[in-house]
Amino acid sequence: MTIKFIHTGDIHFGVENYGTTDPETGLHARFKDFISCFDKIVHTAIKQEVDFILICGDIYHTPTPSPTHQREFARSVMRIIEKNIPVIVIVGNHDNPVAFGKANSLDIFTELNIKNIHVISKPEIITLDLKEKGKIQIFCFPWPTKSRLIDKEDYKHLNSQEIDEKLQKTCNDTIEYFTGNLSQQYPSIFAGHLAMADATYSGSERTTLLGTDPVILTGTLARKEFNYVALGHIHKYQNLNANSSPPVIYSGSIERIDFNEEHEEKGFILAELKGNDLTYRFIKTPSRPMVTIEVDVRDMVDPTWEIIEEIKRREINNAIVRIIYLTQYCYNEPLRLKDIKDTLEGAFWVHGIIRKPDEKEVTERAVISENLTFLEALDKYIEQENLSDYSEDIKNYAQLLERNLLEEYDSKRII
Repeated sequence: MTIKFIHTGDIHFGVENYGTTDPETGLHARFKDFISCFDKIVHTAIKQEVDFILICGDIYHTPTPSPTHQREFARSVMRIIEKNIPVIVIVGNHDNPVAFGKANSLDIFTELNIKNIHVISKPEIITLDLKEKGKIQIFCFPWPTKSRLIDKEDYKHLNSQEIDEKLQKTCNDTIEYFTGNLSQQYPSIFAGHLAMADATYSGSERTTLLGTDPVILTGTLARKEFNYVALGHIHKYQNLNANSSPPVIYSGSIERIDFNEEHEEKGFILAELKGNDLTYRFIKTPSRPMVTIEVDVRDMVDPTWEIIEEIKRREINNAIVRIIYLTQYCYNEPLRLKDIKDTLEGAFWVHGIIRKPDEKEVTERAVISENLTFLEALDKYIEQENLSDYSEDIKNYAQLLERNLLEEYDSKRII
């Protein structure tokens, strides 16, 4: 029997950049993009009749999502649950409340005791009974916070570096402990919201500094006890264990967050497990394209024409577009902005027409000592400023000025 599941994460409902409110729905146009991408996952889950869905953290963009963002996520999830498809939701760093003791934005599903949805806020193993397909174990590891993993008495006297080190060790020890408790009778999946040492970051993740977050080595998870490792937190789709088994996969964010993710494909994973053989494929979501158009207009007779011609060479229809034009530091080229904006008419949103001056050349000053004569010092200045073509004229005028100053000084001296 084949077990089929979807792995996704980093939904980030609540990102509302690069757009305006849709007058027909009252929703921000960018929020509608994220809903559309998540709808692709819901549609695929139902069409493919998957056995369960793993959502590996960061359902919302902030720990305090608006009622509208919560409503739209609940609507989408209920469509899955109504088909008796279990949904495992792992709490990510963006879902965690800022203050200790406060409920996270996903706890409401647990309190309502909704069937087939499991919200995981602490490390644990859940076992799904898939009827005739048997059972499968899922070791869930939400975003590691000291308040959930370490007893307060164990860290209240530690400094920040010591707390980080203790949290790092606790993460590794916790993974070892739960892995050791997995039954060999059933297949197992690791699902977590974690920072992996070998991961390639998009640049959009809010917490990415190695040494401040617990960082897990690929070898800690790429082990025989797991048939598949599903990860969230990093927005770039990647397999950290591509040449071996099990796959250690970040599914990536479902929609582009900002221009740091401009060149990345967005989507989710559809995986199939038959015995110990696992196959998977990456399915793209209808993410909004982002296009950066860079134009060097230095020394151009008509900078506006150059920018317009470059726009025409690019596919900007329904895209979020920004124009960056390189210009000289000391000169601000006049642009016909209306003509440029008319050319961008097909874009979804124009983020900006940004002037980028080249770096001002800083010339090291010539060292002029007190023992140099006037003409020797002048020679150094001429050399530094590349004025050799005018050297004779400069020296003649300088000497004339020097004589005039001396004559004026002599005429005013009191003897």
